[in-house]
Amino acid sequence: MRFIRRVSLCVLFLCPALAGANTVDLGPEVLVENGGGVIQAVGYSMPSLADWNSDNLPDLIIGLADGRVVVHLNIGTTGTPVFDEGQYLQTGGVGLDVGARATPSFVDWNDDDRRDLVVGGYDGRIHVFINTGADTRGDVDRDQGLSNRHRRRRIPMNTLHGSDDI
Repeated sequence: MRFIRRVSLCVLFLCPALAGANTVDLGPEVLVENGGGVIQAVGYSMPSLADWNSDNLPDLIIGLADGRVVVHLNIGTTGTPVFDEGQYLQTGGVGLDVGARATPSFVDWNDDDRRDLVVGGYDGRIHVFINTGADTRGDVDRDQGLSNRHRRRRIPMNTLHGSDDI
């Protein structure tokens, strides 16, 4: 085990070109804006990107601390996104609410070629909102809650840029 640690240290400190070959080099911070300024969620937020309205542009879907989900449609381009003011999602005519700390993901849950909304909540439940409309509108029906005994979880978020999976 000591040999492995020593070799690792040698690679990291003596061969910096090897150590940095697969690293991410981040540029300066950029705040996400809509036409009215910086998009600001109060407290906790869980952002993800998905093509909500089937226009081949990544839209911003944000899970909020209060359990609601807001969608900001991209009215710009893929390379230069411009997001609208946003709308809170509704299901069955009422505001979509999973209680607290919404963590949204947009996937084809039931293999019907329409994207559904899957949202984790702070209570450990996973809420599935089945798309009941045309896929271009992202309409969702009341959730089919699934129990999850773990308090902390994160549903992997996929950006749909270049993906045909969803």
